[in-house]
Amino acid sequence: MDKIMCNKIFVNTIKFFVLIILMLASFNVLPATARAAALLLHPGRGDFLVGSTFNLSIILDTKNVSINTIETELFFSPTKLQLASPSIGKSIIQLWPTTPVFSNTEGRIYFVGAVPSPGINASDGVVLTLTFRVISPGEGEIKFGEKTSVLANDGKGTDLLIQKSSAFFKFLIPPPQGPAISSPTHPDQERWYKDNNPTFIWSRGIIANKFSYLIDHDPSGIPDTSSEGMASTISFNNLDNGIWYFHLRAAIDDVWGGVSSYVLKIDNQSPAAFAVNVSPGKRTSNRNPIFRFFTTDSLSGFSHFEMKMIRLSGIKTFEAFFYEVSNPYQAINIEPGRYQVVVRAYDDALNSRDESVTINIIGPLSKFIDSEGVDLIVFFLPWNMLINVLLLILIIFIIIIFLLLRKHRHHLKHAFLEDIERFFTITKNVSNKIKRQPPSLLIIMFAVIGLSILLPHITKAVEPAPTRQVGVPISFSANVGVEPPEPVISVAPSQFYPLDEILFIEGRAAPKAKIAVNFEKLGSKSVTIIVESNSNGEWFLAQKVELSSGEWTARARILGDPASDWSSPRIIRSTVSGFIFGSIKIKYFPIAIALILLLLSSTALLAYLLWQISKVRRSAHLREDISDELEHLEKAIREGKELSESEMKRRENLLLELRHAEEIIQDKFKEI
Repeated sequence: MDKIMCNKIFVNTIKFFVLIILMLASFNVLPATARAAALLLHPGRGDFLVGSTFNLSIILDTKNVSINTIETELFFSPTKLQLASPSIGKSIIQLWPTTPVFSNTEGRIYFVGAVPSPGINASDGVVLTLTFRVISPGEGEIKFGEKTSVLANDGKGTDLLIQKSSAFFKFLIPPPQGPAISSPTHPDQERWYKDNNPTFIWSRGIIANKFSYLIDHDPSGIPDTSSEGMASTISFNNLDNGIWYFHLRAAIDDVWGGVSSYVLKIDNQSPAAFAVNVSPGKRTSNRNPIFRFFTTDSLSGFSHFEMKMIRLSGIKTFEAFFYEVSNPYQAINIEPGRYQVVVRAYDDALNSRDESVTINIIGPLSKFIDSEGVDLIVFFLPWNMLINVLLLILIIFIIIIFLLLRKHRHHLKHAFLEDIERFFTITKNVSNKIKRQPPSLLIIMFAVIGLSILLPHITKAVEPAPTRQVGVPISFSANVGVEPPEPVISVAPSQFYPLDEILFIEGRAAPKAKIAVNFEKLGSKSVTIIVESNSNGEWFLAQKVELSSGEWTARARILGDPASDWSSPRIIRSTVSGFIFGSIKIKYFPIAIALILLLLSSTALLAYLLWQISKVRRSAHLREDISDELEHLEKAIREGKELSESEMKRRENLLLELRHAEEIIQDKFKEI
C-alpha cells in the first residue's frame, strides 16, 4: 500500500513540474538561454584568390523562438573586398522597413528586415547572400556591428540576439593556369558571357612542336595543317554575338593529331527596352503601389528583374541595394515623398538594362500642396500665379484701407486709440491670469507657439559640390594614349526640383575611372561634378545640385589622357519652387503663408475701419428716424388728439433714444 502511495506521489510531482514548465513557457519567462538567437556567417573562414568572387550568407538561428525583425550592420575591409553583386536575392525576409544600403568606400552594409506575424522560427534561415570580390592579397575579417539585433514576435520587441560570429579569410595571389585547354576569360562552356574578347590556353605537351587552331560557328570544324607556331595561348578581340567553337590540333613534326573543341557563348547585348508602369499612378496617396514591367532577350534569354528605390527628399542619399523582384511587384508601406525607382533587367549573360520612374507618395498635406503649386480640386494653381493673385488682392486691400484712413482719419484715430487702450487692459488682465498658472503649462504653451511659427521651409543654401573644368587631366586607369569608351547615363530624372530634392543620376563606365558629369543650359553657366566608378564600372551622382529653372542637358565623359567622348545627352527639366537670395533659399510655400496672413490681417483691419465708420452713420440715421416719428406724435398733440397709453410710452422711449443718439454724435464731433 505504501509503495502504491509513493508511486502516486512521484507521478503527481512529475505532472506538477511539467505543468509549471508549460506555464512558464506560455508566459515567456523561461531562462534567457532558451530565448537566445544567433546570426552566423557562412562560410566562417576560407582562402580565395585575388580577382575571384565568393558568396557569403547571413544565417539566422532563432533557437525555437519566433522572431519578426532583424536589424543587421556588417563591416568588411574595403581595401581587400568589394561587394560585387549588390542584390538581395533569395531571403527569409518578406518586408524591408529599411531598404539595404551599402558603401564600398566605408566597408559597411546595413538593413532592417521583417517577417509579418506570426514571424519565423528557423534554425538555418538565409537572411541575405552577398557576393564579394577579392581586390588585393592579405587577410580580412567580416564582422557584425553594434546596430545588429533580432527581435522576438512577442509584442514587446525583445532582443534575442546573444551570438554574432565573424568570418576570417585569406586572400592569395592566383597560381599559374593549368596545362589543360581552358579559357580564363570564359571558364564554363555551359554559360553565356558578355565579354567578347576571349583568351584560350592549352598544354604544349612534351613532344608536340606545332599547333593549328580555328574559331568559327561550326561545332565540327577542323583546323587546317598550317602551323600557327608553338605558342600555347591565343586571344581574340571583338567577336560577334553567338555561339563560337574554338578548334585546336597539335602535330609532332608533320603528323597531326585529333581535334579538340571548346564551346564559347557570347552575348553582350542588353535585354529589350521596357517601361515601368505604376498603379494607381505615379502620384498617389496609396502607400502600397504596384509596379509592372516586362522584357525579353533574344540571345542568351531573360534571367530576372531587380529593383531599388532612392528617396529624393532630403540632402543626402545612399547607395541602395538592388533586390530581386518579379512582375508585378507591390511595394509595402512607403513613406510619403518623391522616389526614383530603378528596375534592372538581367539576361543569362548578366547584361542588364535599367529603366526608371519617379513616383510621388503624397501625404495629407502634400495631397493638395506640392513643388509645382496648389491643387484646389476644381483646378490646379501654380505657385507663381498664386503668389501674384495674393499680392494683387493685398495691394487692393491696402489701397482701400489707405483711402478710408485718409477720409476718416480724425474719427478713426481717436477710436483706434481708445480700442488700443482697451486691448492693453484686457491683455494685462489675461497676463495676470497666466502668471498664476503652473510653470509646466506655460512651457507647453510657448513650445506649441514656437513650433507653429518656425517653418522648416527657409533653409540655408547647400554649398555646391566641388566642380572642375571639363578637360583638366585627371588620372585614369586605362593606358595613357588609349581613348576609353564613352560612359553611359542609364538613369536620370526628367523632372527635378532643386529646392526640394537631391539629383540622382546613375550610369556605367570603365572601372575605377574619374567621370565628369556636365550640365548645360542656354544662357546659364554650366555645372560640372566629378564622380568615380567602382570596380564594376558603376557610378552614380546623388546630391543637391543648384540648377536654375529650365531645360538642362546632362552629359558624362571619362577624364584621362586622352578623355573619352561625351555620352548621349539626357534632358532634365528643372523647376525652382521658390526664390534664392544669395545663400538663403525661400520656398514658395512659406511666402504664400506669409501673404495669406497679411491678407487676413488686412481684412480684419478693413472690417474694423468699416465698423467704426458705420457706427457714426447709424447714429445719424437713427436720429433722423426718431425725429420723424416724434414729429408725427407732436403733430397729433397739437391738433388736440388724445394719445393712447401705448403711444405715450412710445413717445417717452423715442425721446430717450433721441437723447442717446445725439450724445453719440456730439462725442464724435468733439473727437474730431
